[in-house]
Amino acid sequence: GACSLLYFVFEPVLRTRWAIWLVTLCLVLADLGTAWGLGVPSRMFVIVNNLIQLLSVVGISVLWAQSGMKARDLTILALALAVYDFIFTAQLPLMGELFRRLSGLPFAPLVVWPVDSAGQWVGIGLGDLLLAAAFPLIMRKAFGQLAGLAALLIGLGVLVILFVLPISGALAKLFPVMVVLGPLMGLQYLYWRHTCGPERTMHQFLLAEPTKTEAAIAKSIA
Repeated sequence: GACSLLYFVFEPVLRTRWAIWLVTLCLVLADLGTAWGLGVPSRMFVIVNNLIQLLSVVGISVLWAQSGMKARDLTILALALAVYDFIFTAQLPLMGELFRRLSGLPFAPLVVWPVDSAGQWVGIGLGDLLLAAAFPLIMRKAFGQLAGLAALLIGLGVLVILFVLPISGALAKLFPVMVVLGPLMGLQYLYWRHTCGPERTMHQFLLAEPTKTEAAIAKSIA
């Protein structure tokens, strides 16, 4: 799974197959090597694993946006995950046990970092980070630059607050992030849907906002 995600991330960037596989296998082996050789709690493993998770999020988010995923569908997914997160994270021990199990393995689906010398860490699950990253891109495609920028700022602001509060002791150590992000995504979608009307398709987006290359070609033709 990790190889597949990384391969598709690097495919449009590196283009040559041998280079794609070289970088992909180096990252996968680095994750396995640091996990087995230095231990999962080591800083080096955390750095490598965080890099792999972030690359995976970038690849999936861009793929969703470029495939023409509708903001409506992503919003419905976010709201469904908010209900799921409330039940299985806040009310039941399932997610806590899952994270404790996966945090001791290579390719842990978490992005984490230390916050003090006492060994306290904060982090976010891969699923939460994926929704937070994909939503601004898809809102940008659906309703324009302002909607995308607003979604980005709101998402970043919420994540910063949710990271700071547990450190101060104001929130539980394991907090269902989608319980906050999901409804906010729903409200944003309703607002922009009411303000801008039906969301744009990918074709309409490309016609309205061509890339720099397409714009340069059109200008040279004109």
